[in-house]
Amino acid sequence: MWPNVGTSLEPGALADEVLAANPAAAAASARAEAFERAAAAEGLWPDPQLTVEASNLPAGELAFDRSPMSGLQFYLRQTIPLPGKNTYRRRAAEGSAAAAAADYQATRLKLVERAKHAYFDLYFATALRDVVEKQRAFWVDYERVALARYAAGRGLQADVLKAQVERTLPANELLELSRHETVARGRINVLLNRAPGDALPPPAGLPDATVPYSLEDLYDIALVNDPGVAAAEARLASARAARSLAKASFLPDLTAGVGYRVRADVPMDPVAGEDFWSFSAGVSLPFFGTVKQKRTLAEKNAAVSAAEAAAADVKNNLQREVEELYVATQTAEEQLALFDEGIIPQAEAALRSTLAAYEAGKVDFATLLQSQLTLFKYEKEYVHVQVRRHKAIASLEAVAGERFY
Repeated sequence: MWPNVGTSLEPGALADEVLAANPAAAAASARAEAFERAAAAEGLWPDPQLTVEASNLPAGELAFDRSPMSGLQFYLRQTIPLPGKNTYRRRAAEGSAAAAAADYQATRLKLVERAKHAYFDLYFATALRDVVEKQRAFWVDYERVALARYAAGRGLQADVLKAQVERTLPANELLELSRHETVARGRINVLLNRAPGDALPPPAGLPDATVPYSLEDLYDIALVNDPGVAAAEARLASARAARSLAKASFLPDLTAGVGYRVRADVPMDPVAGEDFWSFSAGVSLPFFGTVKQKRTLAEKNAAVSAAEAAAADVKNNLQREVEELYVATQTAEEQLALFDEGIIPQAEAALRSTLAAYEAGKVDFATLLQSQLTLFKYEKEYVHVQVRRHKAIASLEAVAGERFY
């Protein structure tokens, strides 16, 4: 477990560690197993009932040898559900088990997403800190330039003071980034089932992550793989099976029984104490069908309607989420291309030109300050877009039910 493995934190390996260590995954797995075992027990006949009865004993003397009617009777009864009832019970339980299994997969995907998001938050803090440190180093250097120009009589004391102010301003931003980094490290440690303050290695950087599918393919993949859809459809199947069972409850169950009476040989007994067999058959009488079964059926009909609407809602929201995340990744990629190919190179060239002009006394300090602030604003925004893109890809993995890296 981190940080004993390797020298840096990597998002894919971190996600694997979280899946192995996080108690939420273990809890969801145990819950799915519990539902699976419960489903395996459904669909069986009820337990038979064994009755032992001391029968027909004279009230004056509780004895088995006073009357030929007396005896010790053993009776075994079995309720036999109408064919189909147990099938519906089993299907309802299997639907609940399938929903619990899908919830377990959803928990795993969500943990992977959370682990990667926490990693990218940590990367964001460290990468932005590097930009801010670069900004501070720039003003340390140009404070010396301003001092040299002022000492030579070619600059203003105000320029020196402004450079000193700009040199100290990043300190506040670095404090905020340090707080952000501490929070991100704490989130990672908690996901790993560790104390928030435990040590972690530094982030390795951004992975080479891409979305390997088109938007249309992602729609289809998500509808097949998304555990939220699977859970909603499983709950719908369970609700329909429960409704079928409620309809079947209007029909009676059968009861069969067999008894054996052990008797004593008493005078005047025409069969000389011979034991007796008894056999019985019966049906349940649904006298309360208009009160009990009809209300149960109405409840199950409402549950099916709710499950159908929930399944449709899950699918609609899934498609919306896929589209939003896909557009976010594509927009971020286009923005990064603009930064790489034009915005940042042009801002760097503008700053170099302004620096040369300032050192030559052709522009004032305000122009230099504006040029520098523009470049570092773009460099910070570049880090923001990078992290936004990778977070969108991590979220796409969760809704598509597939890891891209």
